[in-house]
Amino acid sequence: MGKKVLQTRSTSSPDPFLLGEDINVLQFLKDEYAYIVVDMQKAQSSQYAIIEIPTDHLPRFVMVPEQKGKRRKTIILLDNIIRYCLDDIFRGFFDYDELNGYAMKMTRDAEYDLSLEVEHSLLEQMSESVNQRLTAMPVRFVYERDMPETC
Repeated sequence: MGKKVLQTRSTSSPDPFLLGEDINVLQFLKDEYAYIVVDMQKAQSSQYAIIEIPTDHLPRFVMVPEQKGKRRKTIILLDNIIRYCLDDIFRGFFDYDELNGYAMKMTRDAEYDLSLEVEHSLLEQMSESVNQRLTAMPVRFVYERDMPETC
């Protein structure tokens, strides 16, 4: 079911972004977007990747097709569908013994500084403040409790 959802409702599969020590993750993460951090373990080492949950292409909540004789409706998070398909996404590209995915989300500072400058219109000031939010400092970081500290 999960693989079908990703194949039929999306123009492409979610694109993983490989994380390395030289990458500033804060510049990559978008405000209020949900992500899955992937831990690919091989022997005693780990390699990490991050996948943006494609909620701009797919619904965050997916209705599971009804089974005959059951009146109850079941809904599954798109995050969980992607987690279920992690092996399909990474197989052939990376060598790993174990693959784990952890949900996370970051919120950036939303403070707007709208001064009463005459030379700029209110619309220009608001536009500038919204653009500042794209690079503002993070104020909240939500992640799964069982995510390893090394992620």
